[in-house]
Amino acid sequence: MSASVPSHLDCVFDVCKQSREHPQPQPGARVPAGALIIAMQGLAGALIIAMQGLAGALIIAMQGLAGETVWERRRRRRRRERRDLYELQLAEWSSRLQLTDDLIGDLSSSGRTQDVDKDIQKIQELLGLPRNESVAQD
Repeated sequence: MSASVPSHLDCVFDVCKQSREHPQPQPGARVPAGALIIAMQGLAGALIIAMQGLAGALIIAMQGLAGETVWERRRRRRRRERRDLYELQLAEWSSRLQLTDDLIGDLSSSGRTQDVDKDIQKIQELLGLPRNESVAQD
């Protein structure tokens, strides 16, 4: 290492040397105002965090007394909504299936076969009629 270019270790040693040169404050000495403000902010932050912890513990205790948590209540409501939706869909599918079964039953009933017999007779009568000569020539 050259003496003209400081290395990282030289910088570290300089910091250590500077900290030894500045003495620690004596008891009863005045503390700078900035340090007091920072200490007060830290204390206030710790107090807020402690209050949040107490509030959280209180909420958990109240939910325990109620028998269910908010999450469990939401989960139960979502399940009920899904079950109700499924029951509505099932009723709709059942009614559509019933309509299809009724339609198939109507088509295959004996009344429909009589209509088919009438249609066959009418077709045979129409086939037995003489052809229209004007249409046959076109």
